[in-house]
Amino acid sequence: MELFRHELYKVFTRKMVWIGLIFATALVLFSSFATSSQLTQMYGNMNGFYKNFYSGNEGPITDQLRQKASEWIRTDGKALSLKIATGQATMQDKQTLAFYSQIAQTDTLTSNRADKISGLKSDEQKANDGYDQKKANLNISMLNGVKTSSLYFTLLWATI
Repeated sequence: MELFRHELYKVFTRKMVWIGLIFATALVLFSSFATSSQLTQMYGNMNGFYKNFYSGNEGPITDQLRQKASEWIRTDGKALSLKIATGQATMQDKQTLAFYSQIAQTDTLTSNRADKISGLKSDEQKANDGYDQKKANLNISMLNGVKTSSLYFTLLWATI
């Protein structure tokens, strides 16, 4: 134990070790700051976006919200799609389009999920291998647990 303490003393009394530790710490802090500023530039102010759109609308999608989304897509969505195609859209514009598109597509997602489940059930019946049956059964149970008629704010995970 005495020898170990002496070796540690020799290592940590050198200036280069301390300079290296300080440099590594500064490098880690700088890279984390640069990454967070890049994400802010890419995604914009997500808290403001959350307050504007998702707050009060999370959970099951109502018919009133569907009508609002389809009306917005008919009127403002086409102009916004043109702005996106020409490269003039801001991140806020893209987020707005994604929000309303997510609401408008819930019926399509629900029917696609039902079609996929029925296809997996037929694959499960055709399977002659126990592994393939278990795999199809697992996919069916996973798809049954997915709720496509609810609205949740998931973009914040990209900024963490």
